[in-house]
Amino acid sequence: MKVVDLFPDAPTVGGIQVVPKPSSFPDALDAPTVAKAATITPFPDVADVIFAPTGGSDLVAALFVGTALLLGPDFLLAPAGLVSSRGIRPGYALEGVVGELATPDAQWLRDRRGQPAA
Repeated sequence: MKVVDLFPDAPTVGGIQVVPKPSSFPDALDAPTVAKAATITPFPDVADVIFAPTGGSDLVAALFVGTALLLGPDFLLAPAGLVSSRGIRPGYALEGVVGELATPDAQWLRDRRGQPAA
C-alpha cells in the first residue's frame, strides 16, 4: 500500500506560506523514570473554614442566599402543594413587625390586618 500526500505544498494564508515547525512527535512522548508519591492533604480545621476571610464573591453569594431566605421557600414548596394560602414568607412577616414598631397606625398595616380581598 502506497501513501499519497494529497496536499504536498504547505497552505498559504494571505500570500504567506504557513509551514509547521519540524518536530519528532512520537519521540517527544517519554515516560517519566521516577514517579513521585502522592501527597495526602489533611482535613482543614473547622474554625479555619468558618472564620475564613471573605472575598467579593462570598459577599455576593451571601446577599443572594439572604434574599432567598428573606423571601421564603414558597417558590420551592408551592409546586408540591406544601404551602398554605398565607405562605411561608419571613420577609413579609418581618416587614409587618418593623412597620408596627415604626408606624403602628399606618394605612397599609390596617389593610394588612383586615385581610381585604383583592
